[in-house]
Amino acid sequence: MAPPSKKPRKELPEHLIHQLLLPRLPFKCLRRLMCTSTNLHSLINADAQFAADQARCATISRSSFVYMSKSGLSFFPDPSLVGVPDPSLNFLNPTPSSEIKLICSTNGILLLYGEFRGLKSLCVCNPATQEKAFVPDKNMTKDYGRWEMGLCYDPWESPDRYTIVNPIFHCKGDGKDYHFDVFSSDTGEWTLSSWSVYVDTEYVPCKPICAKGVIYWECGIYLLWYDTRKDLAGSITLPLMDGLTNFGVCANDLTCCHTCAGGIEVWRLIGGSCWEGCMG
Repeated sequence: MAPPSKKPRKELPEHLIHQLLLPRLPFKCLRRLMCTSTNLHSLINADAQFAADQARCATISRSSFVYMSKSGLSFFPDPSLVGVPDPSLNFLNPTPSSEIKLICSTNGILLLYGEFRGLKSLCVCNPATQEKAFVPDKNMTKDYGRWEMGLCYDPWESPDRYTIVNPIFHCKGDGKDYHFDVFSSDTGEWTLSSWSVYVDTEYVPCKPICAKGVIYWECGIYLLWYDTRKDLAGSITLPLMDGLTNFGVCANDLTCCHTCAGGIEVWRLIGGSCWEGCMG
């Protein structure tokens, strides 16, 4: 019997590998691939277009802690790990000696407030690709609510689309009635959502966190949320924990953790309404 003929192996197109597959790999994998060939080393280490594609395909495994220092934008542990060519943000043309405030960051893009080109403005930017957009702020004369603005951005689904949500409250009895100003990059305009949420606490929202298209704010024993995809809003009660609670995102799920005498208590939000807890 004649041996079976071997079918020729089909190679993936180079543009598919370079533009769609490699930019989505974690940094450690890319470091290993750099050692396999001169072409891959040049692509990963020195190709500007590859760096831009990688920035647009940000994943949780390549996320980094970002904060504002006296010298400008800073990263932990190393700005080179997230491909930021100029952490000074000079590409935004900030007014000399003016202060730039970091409001929040989501999946590699930043929401800033400062004076740019001589005008005070909100700014959404990607420090890796140096893309920027200045956002009109209809509440520019009012400081309340601005520092609690949430930013929603998903580079996997819509790399050119983002949403900003500003929770505005009015005191009502012993609590607060929240409404939501929403800015969409699709329209370039702010609109007031029809949803309102009453929370019976005097606490004001803390820094926002975004997960799966939903922006969350801690309000005392409650978690205020706004779904940017469905234009829905509401609140849920936080799990009972004594002391300081820290919020974050793990595997695209909202988490809150707390240190206690028995170790670390970690809770994960399941399905947007149920808390799953464990002790570590």
